[in-house]
Amino acid sequence: MSSYARVDSIDALKDFKASLCKFSEVVGGGLGEAEAEIQRVLAWLKHEQHGYWKSQMQKRAELVNRAKTALNNKKLYKTPTGGNYSTVEEEKAFRLAKKRYEEAEQKFANVKSWTRKLEHEMSLFKEQLRGARQTIEVDVPQSTVQLDKFVDSLEAYISLQVPAGAREQPPAGEPGQGTGAPSMVRDASPPRGLVSGYEKLREKTPSPAVRDTVLAIEPAFSFPEGCQISKLHREAISKLNPGAKPCASGDKVVLAGGCWNQSRIFLERIDVKSREDSGWFVGSVDENEASKYEAVRAVDLLRLRPDWDEVLSLPSGFLVALSGTSIEAVLDDQNHVLWRPDG
Repeated sequence: MSSYARVDSIDALKDFKASLCKFSEVVGGGLGEAEAEIQRVLAWLKHEQHGYWKSQMQKRAELVNRAKTALNNKKLYKTPTGGNYSTVEEEKAFRLAKKRYEEAEQKFANVKSWTRKLEHEMSLFKEQLRGARQTIEVDVPQSTVQLDKFVDSLEAYISLQVPAGAREQPPAGEPGQGTGAPSMVRDASPPRGLVSGYEKLREKTPSPAVRDTVLAIEPAFSFPEGCQISKLHREAISKLNPGAKPCASGDKVVLAGGCWNQSRIFLERIDVKSREDSGWFVGSVDENEASKYEAVRAVDLLRLRPDWDEVLSLPSGFLVALSGTSIEAVLDDQNHVLWRPDG
């Protein structure tokens, strides 16, 4: 039996975690919106409609009394010849006032009835969603933590050197034999040097002139929950930059529109002359060049992504490619790979 394991893909775990986070975000948002809408209607009934129709009953009752008094007075008056005056108009006014009072009375009763029904339905709604809340608020976060542990363990495992001649070939019929599919079991760590592809990401970074046109504002977006860089990779970044000097909290960071929704993103820091500009840009690895840009202050970005503290402390010229909770590669200003999970 082999003394080592064959690992085909860690990206599948990372993609699954990203999808799980997105699912949690969408479902949690939908549940919150549904509950908020019920609360809004209930508040409308209890406060606006209840008070309105109660006051209408009082006002219309007063009008009924006035119309009744006018009708009675008209019946008491006599014409100069001793006859009675016509009370047709007063009777019509009295019937109309009485009808409007009865309408307000019915509306008020309906408001109280629907308020009780809606409170009962909302209680049932919350009870039925208790299981979904448990899944979104407890089970999913626990699962993402467990997935992080799996990924960290696998990345630590594949970073180990496999002794020469100990590599196991996959059995016939399994993926990887005769198909050209790569195996993540390696005989030796790859050498440091240029990596084709990552350096091309720099072409997506906007120039300083373009950056100057983007003003920093309060962030109106959020990143998927649970998609934080693993502790193992954060420690690796810290070792690359022992004399780290974090960018000022008020310095702006420019982002490609919508990059926060991507599972693979990159950060590059360029030299800038503008004051209060960190030089950092956040873009998508897989998407084309951004059609629009947004900018936020570094302190606001770190509130959303505290796991980027070590990354944002790297000097100008550095580029960091991320995939979910993992760092794919760190490049210096000469496009040399300083660190990556596989060595």
